[in-house]
Amino acid sequence: MMLSRGVQQQRTLAVQLARALQQRAGPRLLTPSSCSLGEACRQPYMEGPQAPRRFRALPTPSIFAMPMSNTPPSRRRGVHSSRQDDSTQKQCETEGASWRELLLPSSVMVGGVIIANAFATMPITDFCTYGTLVYPVTFLASGLTNARYGAQAARSVVLVGFALGCPLSLLTATPRVASSSAVSFLISQYLETYVFDRLARTGQLLPSATQLARAQLASSTFASAIDSALFSTLALSGTGLPWVTLGIGDFAVKVVCALLALAPFRAALGAVLPKKPRL
Repeated sequence: MMLSRGVQQQRTLAVQLARALQQRAGPRLLTPSSCSLGEACRQPYMEGPQAPRRFRALPTPSIFAMPMSNTPPSRRRGVHSSRQDDSTQKQCETEGASWRELLLPSSVMVGGVIIANAFATMPITDFCTYGTLVYPVTFLASGLTNARYGAQAARSVVLVGFALGCPLSLLTATPRVASSSAVSFLISQYLETYVFDRLARTGQLLPSATQLARAQLASSTFASAIDSALFSTLALSGTGLPWVTLGIGDFAVKVVCALLALAPFRAALGAVLPKKPRL
């Protein structure tokens, strides 16, 4: 009985000594479950493959080996790279354009609006006017500006065309034609800019020339439908002209002009697009 109590006291002292050694050693842990007091005093701390198993230090878990989240590392790297791509994309899209760089597309926009309004009531046939042949140039100017400087710069060019081209159209067109052209121009051009930007920059940092050309064709076709419907209704209805036929013909001619404008659009992309940045 006394022997068993002595063994228990010896084990208790060994456990207390091991805990004290553990506190002095820091994060290293000892396994004193089966050690005796004499062994713990003679050899209190050992590590390495030569140490007895019961005195061998347990490995301390490292915070760097612990996963920071439940997301696999490959997916975490993908998320990081996608965020980096998004930030680089925003940096490329928000690249500033000076007034000198926007002078040429703004001049083309203003000239296209004035000439198109001047010949808007001069039909070539029963379904087409001379102004229809000139107006798609405005979509070409806004599309190239959008491809080079982004949607914000393209909207600036549209606003310049609206602020200068539409008032100057009063010198060459009737007030009804000029005001109808201003409304249809602003709505269709803003929609064209939005559609082009969404189609050209979806999922890619730097879209290819083919993707930009497809975005240009789709956005100009959509905007042409809006412009033809608004302008024919506001400017030509009630004038005695076949405004429904002229509206449908106007849209068809604009689609053909948009297809023909793809060649100069792709040719101009090499001159206006920036070089691919090194990531």
